[in-house]
Formats: sequence, structure tokens, C-alpha cells
Amino acid sequence: MICHKYLSSNINQIVSLSLYGYDGVPGQINRFYAYGFTLEEFIHLKSLSLSYFDEQQITDKIIVGLSTLSNLTHLLFEHCKFPTNKADSSLLMNTIWTLPNLIYCYFHEAFVYEWSYARFVVPTVISSSIKYLSIIGVDYGYQSVRIFEHTPNLKHLFVLALGKWWSFQFSMPILSITTLQFSGNSYSKPLDLVEWLPNLSKLKFALSNMQYYVSIGEEWEDIIHQHLKKLKIFQFKIEFDLNEDENNEKRIDRMLDTFRSRFWHDEHQWFIQYDWCLDESKVCFYTLPYAFNEFPLDSFILSKSTCSPNMYQSSYDQVHHLICNVDFFKYSTLLNSQFCNIEKLSIRFPINEQLWFIIPTFDRLASLDILSSRPDQNCKSQFQALLDRAPHLTSLNIHDYWFSWPSEMIIFNKNNASISQLNVLLSDVLYDNEQCIALCDISLAAQCQVLSIRVTNRTCILDLINGMNNLRVLNVQCHDDQSIKNTMSDEDELSHWLSEHQPASCAILDIVRSGKTIHLWIR
Repeated sequence: MICHKYLSSNINQIVSLSLYGYDGVPGQINRFYAYGFTLEEFIHLKSLSLSYFDEQQITDKIIVGLSTLSNLTHLLFEHCKFPTNKADSSLLMNTIWTLPNLIYCYFHEAFVYEWSYARFVVPTVISSSIKYLSIIGVDYGYQSVRIFEHTPNLKHLFVLALGKWWSFQFSMPILSITTLQFSGNSYSKPLDLVEWLPNLSKLKFALSNMQYYVSIGEEWEDIIHQHLKKLKIFQFKIEFDLNEDENNEKRIDRMLDTFRSRFWHDEHQWFIQYDWCLDESKVCFYTLPYAFNEFPLDSFILSKSTCSPNMYQSSYDQVHHLICNVDFFKYSTLLNSQFCNIEKLSIRFPINEQLWFIIPTFDRLASLDILSSRPDQNCKSQFQALLDRAPHLTSLNIHDYWFSWPSEMIIFNKNNASISQLNVLLSDVLYDNEQCIALCDISLAAQCQVLSIRVTNRTCILDLINGMNNLRVLNVQCHDDQSIKNTMSDEDELSHWLSEHQPASCAILDIVRSGKTIHLWIR
């Protein structure tokens, strides 16, 4: 109601709008239209984010609204499934590409699902305004050349993932693009593409599942000399699969040696490191400083680089998500590395005291994933020590069986007031009524606003809503959900039951289903 009044009275002043389908704020897009709003009313809108929707009716309304937003400069679609009807999906893309002032355009896990592929629909009209384009989660680029043809002023392109279906056969070089960032699993494709981009000043890419390639440094040196004379920033991460061979270290060292030439070391000062995961027969080569968001600290790591050990003291400052393996501290040569800007940590217990050196501060930590642990006091003590060092932790995701039980969560009765999101849906634990009531009795329940959980029966849902006073969103899977078992029926029996059994303490404002999960918005 407050949101409705605010939008109504300030509609001509609003320049930025974000609407969600069901992630975190269930049914927000539906309520937006149910209240009588339309996108075309927001004539001064410059930024629009639309997330988590897959309904044809919603897409139709968005198409109509977008066509009127002539001032729009930023547009984001995230986790959206567009209509499979070719005419409708093409109309949506053409509407976007005809927006006269659109500069930044992002499609993150937004696609048409067709023939078991997540497909990006290429527009048939030309945009003269789009300069930044990001396409994440699509691996079906048989018409990829048309993206460049219909976006002639494109300067910055980010593609994840670049796969075997991408084809680059151009009639002439593409002079507009200065920044290219991509990931994929096909080594030949980036080589095919960058040769057509002579004005690139920044190139960043990540490739996985590559085969051993001894002359990699020499080949990239030739490519940059011949085709990328304006390149200033070169950042990469390439993961190679190795065969079981007693000479692997010598082979890997030969690959590293191809990056020791004057071109790499003196002319550009581009330094390379490899991390060899010995027990998994894989090796990862990357530029220093490390330029990617996520970093896995696997066990049995042997590292070597082309620079001196003290040259890059801040080599991992761009890492915000650290995945920490329990065995890492015993066998890794990365023990002297530090990660100072961690926002998300995925970790296994027990941990080693070396963790406090590797992560010297947890002030930025907002999300913690507990991957596994052991049922002992040592793990509990270590967990509490970590929580005590993370004053801004807001999200706790428990994959582990032991820490998922309410009896083990008594640790939360200490001072962890910042945690507002709890996810135990990732574990294998099914909560019954007694356990749900016990969960409500721990201090975390008093502050929890978003809970994700799996329960044995539907009355557990009411127990949680009645017992957690600040609960705003409940994402729940219910073992007695008849709608999952009866796939022949279109009726959502559980959602209907919840609507008819409203708890006395609050109101369920909206119920949205996503597969096995029911999302409830509570007031």
C-alpha cells in the first residue's frame, strides 16, 4: 500500500525502477500491474531492471511499455524466460534495439528456451545507441555475427558463455569495439573473434576444459603483434586438463616458459602464474594480478609464476568469492597469499588457523556458505569465531547436514544480529513441526527476514510464519505437496490451501510457485 501511494504521487520524478518476479520479493511484477501501473506511465525512466519472470502475459505488457520509454539508457533482464514464439521474442528484441537512447543493455540468464538450448534471439533491426552489451548464460550463437551487424556502435561486449555454436565470419574488421570480455570452453573461437577487432584496448577471458597446449604464450604473442596493436589490458584465466603423466610438471613448466619472453616481461609487464591441482590433474594459468571474481582454493596446489614472489602483494584483491577447501592449508604453495576483499565465502569445517592470515579481514563478508563440517565442538567453536569476525554478514547458506539442525544452531544465540537471510534448503534436512518450533526459538529467528527451508508437511509452514515475527519472505519445499506428485493437474493444491489457512499473526500477501519451491511474501 505504501509503495502504491509513493509510486502514484511521484511517478513523474522516478528515473530508476527495479521489478522482481519471485526472487526475494515474490510477485512484485504481478502486483505492479495489478495496482494498475504500466511502464509507459514512467516517461522519465532512465534505468529499468526486470528479474525473474517467465509469463507470456507479462512479456506482452513489457513489450508495449518498452516501446514508449524513449529516455531509457540502462536496461537489465535477469533470470527471465522469453516467449518461445519466434514472432513475440523477435518483437521484444526489436523493441529494445529501437530504443533511441539505450546505451547499456544486459541479458543475464535471459533467454528463449528452444530445442533444449538457451537461445539468445538476435534482433533484425539496427541500434545506433547501444554501446555496452552483456549476454550471460547463452550458448547458441549460430547467428552471432548479426549481433555485431545490428549494433554498429558497440564498444564493450561481455559474453558468457562463448561456445561451439558461436561463429565469426565477418566481411570486414569491426572497428567500434574497444573492450571484449568472454568465457567459454572452446579455444579456437576467441582466436577467430579477436582477429577482427583491431581497436581492442582491453581483452579479458576465461576458458575451461582445454587440452595441453605448449606454445600458448608464443601464439598469443603473435596474435597481439599482428592483430591487437592497441591492446593495453590483457587478462585471462585458462584451465587445462592433464593426462596422467609423470612428466606433467616439466610439460607445464614449458608452457609457462612461453610467457617469459621480452614481449611479456619487459614490453608489457604481463606476468603469468599457474596453479596445479595435483590430485585432480588440472592446471590453471592466469595473469597477475588475478582479475576474476571467484577463486577456488583447492588442495594439493603447486604454483609457479613468471614474476618475483614479492612483486604482487595485492594479487587477489579483485577476488570477492573465495571457495576454501578443507585440505588446502596442508599442501598448498599459496599459503602466503592474502584475500582482503572477500564478500562471499564458501568453506568446509574444520578449518586451519592459517585461514585468519589468508583472509586478514572479514569486514566485507556478506554471505557465508557452509559446505560441510563434522559433528564436534571444535567445528562449532571455529564457526563462532568466524561469525565474530564478520560484523556485516547478512546471508547464511547451510549445505551441511549437521549445522542445519536447530539443536546445532544454538550458536546463533550469541551476537550475530546482522544475519537476516537463512537458507537451509541446500541441505538434506527435512524439518518437522517440532524442529520448526525449535528453530523459531533461537535468536536468529527473531531477526530473520528471508528463510529458505524444506519441511515435512504444510502445517510446518504456518508454524514458521507464526513463530518468526520479522519474516518477510519464505521459500519452502513441502514433502506433502500434492501438486508435485500429481503432474497431470494444473491446480496448485498447496498454494490454494495456504491461501485458505492464513495465519492469525500476519497476512500472506502473495504466493508464487517455482518448480518444487513455493515463495511466500508475508506482512
